[in-house]
Amino acid sequence: MADAFAEAQALLRDGRITEAKARLENLLAAEPHHGGSLHMLGLVALQDGAPEQAVTLMRQAAQIDADVPALHANLGFALLACDRPEDAAASFTSALALNPTLDPARQGLADVSNMLAARALAAGDAPAALTWVRQSLAATQTPVARHLFAAVVPLLARVQTDAAFRVALTRALNENWGPPIPCRPWRRRWRGAVICTTL
Repeated sequence: MADAFAEAQALLRDGRITEAKARLENLLAAEPHHGGSLHMLGLVALQDGAPEQAVTLMRQAAQIDADVPALHANLGFALLACDRPEDAAASFTSALALNPTLDPARQGLADVSNMLAARALAAGDAPAALTWVRQSLAATQTPVARHLFAAVVPLLARVQTDAAFRVALTRALNENWGPPIPCRPWRRRWRGAVICTTL
């Protein structure tokens, strides 16, 4: 069983998705509660553009293998692809509780903050957008967070006076963070990508 699972993982890493999927389905037919196979099939579903199916498979896997940080991180990305940032944040937090150094989970939390900042910005709620952007900038200095920050600043009724805001504002002006980008990068980023495959 372990050899067959390792072969399926290798096929998935090599981009041989159809073969990997068939191998994983055979493994599940023989052992229906194999958490690793459910997790990997969830990644296949996410790559195939079926995030809801990915969530279902990964949640089943998490009931079996609750102590696998990569599983929780990948579940978070599947939930983000389903436009469920609050649930995604809980999965990323679970992953970080198991492995505080798991960078994809940390980036996932930043992506959640960016998504919620963009929603608040679209709704005209600049203070809420600023709160989410600050969380994202505290975690990672991504271009998306910088662009969102640059979009939030003009909408604020009054300039915030705390030091963190002044530092971010100074950097935004000095580094020309620019206007917000018009796309939804958190959706595009993991469609077709395996985010975290270490088991």
